[in-house]
Parts: sequence; structure tokens; C-alpha cells
Amino acid sequence: MAVDGNGDLLVADRFNNRIQKFTGTGTFLTKWGSAGSDDGQFANPVGVAVDRDQNVFVADFFNDRIQKFTDTGTFLGKFGGTGSGNGQFTGAEGVAVGDAGVLAIDSGNDRIEQFTDTGDFLTTWGSLGNADGQFNSATAVAVDPNGTVLVTDENHRVQRFACPPPGTR
Repeated sequence: MAVDGNGDLLVADRFNNRIQKFTGTGTFLTKWGSAGSDDGQFANPVGVAVDRDQNVFVADFFNDRIQKFTDTGTFLGKFGGTGSGNGQFTGAEGVAVGDAGVLAIDSGNDRIEQFTDTGDFLTTWGSLGNADGQFNSATAVAVDPNGTVLVTDENHRVQRFACPPPGTR
């Protein structure tokens, strides 16, 4: 879920392959998406984030990509693709937006990837494990008002990072 600048709630409805939008009091406003791999379609959307311009970013898990929309669901672009190279995903699990750009969980490669808001790859960090800076199937990412990146994973913890972490560029 994400809350936009108007206080509206955006929900990734993963089993129905769509995004739903509600007012802060729960009144339905709109929905977009359907099952598939074309632009604007989803295969298990599991994360949603909104930037300060009200653009909506969706982590499209089985399509291994991040899609970008207007706040009314008009498709604006996509980035990612299947693989383990820079800017690619094996399961786009979650997404967050902050001053440093778009942060996305690449769960199958146990890392966080950082992009510009137009999808240009910036950097990546993390690897499989349970040491500091490592992940075991990261599940959620968020950015606090100070720009600190928070990541949860199946190691049953929350890790905090400067964005980007030292030594990643």
C-alpha cells in the first residue's frame, strides 16, 4: 500500500493483477491493470509507491519489472527485465521512492537496486546471507523523511541504510 499526496490509498491487489485507489476514508475511486505482460498489465503486483509528483510505481513480481503510472492509471513507462545483471530482477518484490530515486527489491538476487525516476539504473547493494548488508529474500523497502532506507527480510530484522550505502558507486 501507499498513500499519495492527497491522502488517497493505493493498494496492490496482487491476486486480481490490478491497482486499486481509495480515498482516505475508504471510498473507491478507480482501478487499473489486468493479468498479462503487456504495458499496464501485471503478474502479481506486490508493491506500490508514490512520488511527490503523484506518479505511481508498481513492483510487478513475475514480470520482473517496475511500472510507472500517473495517479489515474495512465501507463508512463517500465524498467527492469528478467536476469541478474544491473537493472534486472528475479522477482521485483517491493518498491519505494525518495529523494535518491526509486528503490526496488530484487528478491531472487537478494539485493536492492536504485534507479532514477525515469528508470535509469544507478547502483545496487546486498547479497545472500545474514550479515550486515546481506538479505535473505527481502520483503519490504521504505524510505523515511530523512532519506534513510529501511529493508525487511526473512532474517527477521529491519536493516537501515544511507542511500546509497557507502562504497556502492
